Amino acid sequence: ITDPPVMEVCLRSGKTVPASCLSQCQITGARVLRHLLAQSEISSRLAQPEFIETCSVSGKRVLEDEIEPSSVTGRPVASIFLKTSAVSGKKAEPSYFGKCEFTNVDALLSELSVSELSGKRYRSDEQACSAFSGKIGHKSEFTECQETQQTIARVEAERCEITGKLVRPGVLVTCDITG
Repeated sequence: ITDPPVMEVCLRSGKTVPASCLSQCQITGARVLRHLLAQSEISSRLAQPEFIETCSVSGKRVLEDEIEPSSVTGRPVASIFLKTSAVSGKKAEPSYFGKCEFTNVDALLSELSVSELSGKRYRSDEQACSAFSGKIGHKSEFTECQETQQTIARVEAERCEITGKLVRPGVLVTCDITG
């Protein structure tokens, strides 16, 4: 052999082999015989088999740095299949998400409530309660009584015919002269 290939040691098998037969493990950086590495079914990246996990959503084999536990189920899920809650930043499978009908953001179902006023889903962290009726809903469905400064539902509020301001029921009185 007049021009021998560059030789290196495979860090998995311990054998000295031509460097062209080796590839780098994307997790450890170790140079290993290509046929001893496993390939991610999502990214096609290579790693030693002990760094491969199975995604519980897709069943695909992926590298350990491409997978995260679902914050809802705790099962390992490939990151590309997870959604992130705009409320908490938690990640989970799409089936555990809903949309706030007021802000249009995705949130975990456990972070959403249903308005007693409109029947629409809303972010629980933006909840308000009527001091008049005790009904709960999204903060945009409420206003402040101009007289008592209490929070009341807009649909419950009465409008003063003189000032045009919204007030809590029972605050306004009828004028004896003009009605």
